[in-house]
Amino acid sequence: MTTIDEVGASAAALARADAARIADIRADADLARICDEHRYVRSTHRPRTATRRWVIVGLVGALLAAAAGVAVVAIRPDRSRQLQPATLPTDEPLTTSRTVGATIPDSLAPPTAGTSENLALTVSNAALPAAYAATAFATVALSGDQTAVPHIAVGDRQAMIVEPGSKRVTVVDWFQPGGAAIDKLGTGQRSFDLPVAPFEIAAGPGEVLYGLVQGDGASMSIVAIALTGDRAGQIVESSPINAVAFVEAPPGVLGHGATGIVDRRTGAQLLPYWNAGSIIPLGVPAHLITISAAADGTLVVHDPDGSHDWNLRIQRDATSPRPILGEALPAPSSNGGAVVWTSVGPPTNSTDDIGVPTHPVMAVLSLDGSGTWYSLSDGWRVAASDLNGTVLSRVVGPNVEVAKIDPPQRYDFIDQPTLPHQRVRFASTLPTTLTTAEPCAAASVEVKPGADGAMGTLYGSLFVHNITTRACQVQGPPDVQFLDSAGNVIQSTDPALLAAATSSRVVVLEPQSWALASLGQIGSNVCGGNESAQLRVSLAGSSTTLEFRVGRPFDPSSCDGSYDVKPRAGQLQVEPFASVPISTGGDPLDRVDIVLEAPTKVRRGETLAYDVLMTARREPSFLIVVIAADECPIYSEMLGGTTSQYLLNCNGGLVIAQGDPVRFHIRLKIANDAPLGPATLAWTTTEPAGHTATANITIEP
Repeated sequence: MTTIDEVGASAAALARADAARIADIRADADLARICDEHRYVRSTHRPRTATRRWVIVGLVGALLAAAAGVAVVAIRPDRSRQLQPATLPTDEPLTTSRTVGATIPDSLAPPTAGTSENLALTVSNAALPAAYAATAFATVALSGDQTAVPHIAVGDRQAMIVEPGSKRVTVVDWFQPGGAAIDKLGTGQRSFDLPVAPFEIAAGPGEVLYGLVQGDGASMSIVAIALTGDRAGQIVESSPINAVAFVEAPPGVLGHGATGIVDRRTGAQLLPYWNAGSIIPLGVPAHLITISAAADGTLVVHDPDGSHDWNLRIQRDATSPRPILGEALPAPSSNGGAVVWTSVGPPTNSTDDIGVPTHPVMAVLSLDGSGTWYSLSDGWRVAASDLNGTVLSRVVGPNVEVAKIDPPQRYDFIDQPTLPHQRVRFASTLPTTLTTAEPCAAASVEVKPGADGAMGTLYGSLFVHNITTRACQVQGPPDVQFLDSAGNVIQSTDPALLAAATSSRVVVLEPQSWALASLGQIGSNVCGGNESAQLRVSLAGSSTTLEFRVGRPFDPSSCDGSYDVKPRAGQLQVEPFASVPISTGGDPLDRVDIVLEAPTKVRRGETLAYDVLMTARREPSFLIVVIAADECPIYSEMLGGTTSQYLLNCNGGLVIAQGDPVRFHIRLKIANDAPLGPATLAWTTTEPAGHTATANITIEP
């Protein structure tokens, strides 16, 4: 909190900047960028023999990935299926201006009579919320004034800590917060000398520190300081700024935009991101959460993507003083959420000219429009927040402790009935007693082509999936043709191989069964050539054509002209269809605890609403479980004879971490004739199979 001593301790510009509770920052770096910072790469499509793209990321795995180039997957969640919050009804229209400069009003009108209180998240000094149970994940030794509050910034893979007036920064890695530096990844706690003493700092992208710097007289600038590389410890970019505007700025004024650090009040870019002198575009617009006041006294926190708002009501003590520099701006946080923090209590000393309010509180807001208010106790304060999480800090003796919080990941039920064995990631040839069947026509199967590169060569693969209700067979190599946009044949199966097809093994496909054929070398992923736009597959005298782009124009800058393979039909060495074995790849849900939160009673004919919670199990090292979008589990649910099977809503990809449970809102319609009395709700994954959670529920009339 800002105190009168802090305001008058030194020159106004530096003192006020030091007094500001550190900015909530927008570094729009998602999990894919975190993995990139860990030297991970995204995996490409591989033949069925490759391990499924279930990824379990731990510290040891991270080191191995860095050393050996292990391919893993990180998928940025897609917001399109998230819950949309209800709009707050009122006789007066809500002020929903998305002007970036909107801030929390200095005073709030009393709630309008008749407004439903439960439609807004309310915090009141008269009934304070429960304290947030913060647990420090790192402790950093202070070298200077141990009564001063350090500046802290949240980066894409680390927190950065600068003591007020200090020319030194400590970097704390999210994945190894307490350890010394580790080869390859450079994780742990590391300290770097700085050429200046920055304040209102921002972290990254990458290991670049941004901050405001007081110059001579009334001058002020924003600088970028490289922490690693050839220019480590140097100011690599700088730009003058309006000192008056930033001396009077509220906490949280700096943030991250699409291409640089921005003034979160206006959205104006102050300095481009730096990496060896170039801009690093984040690929998305600036994520600047704003706030406005409704006519009934409700605050509406707006997320810039327009997918949802949060409705808050803050009821302060009548004597609660306002912060000298104004309220901290609402801050983005991880999992698409946000954080708002303020104080609602009376001043610590009613006789002070400039009072310091008591009872600090924090609202942790989730992507689905819900949220929870917490009290901040035991000296904890919000230090910084961005899309990688929110950091609390407190000074304890000669150290500063930092704790990280994340808004819950919440996903709504999607009404998408499905069956196992329908996706290529889980493809296998089902057992059968048949030794022969009618040939599979092109219309009888789903065709799934793929391509994978190795040692400069591009190899093709072709899955076929029996989507009928009758068994059929495939035999020999498939007759494939790669076509250009005009329909000309670029490559096709060697006719000699097709002539010998009857000598190949028969593969009988039961309904939902799969077979796989290798297409051999179909191009070069270095030189280019053999560019095609479509794939035609012929089976049992019929054919199907689908979009499947392969190759690119030959690149003479990468390869000698002699490597330019000209289009030629009939040269593909396609292998006969073969059975697809059941994958032996690891199942990441083996590292996940699954529990149900359900009511104890439900009536016949009602829709049961319950939640499935998934949390990564505690391991000796940090653990993240990542599930790709096309591998969301299929699950079944059963209660009192009522059963159903659906695809879990992974929302474009799922990340499960220790201490950060993922919550799925599930719905199950109870039959009108369901047996009365005690029953067991069973939630079971069927693909991958074998993970079950249960809850006891009584079915009532």
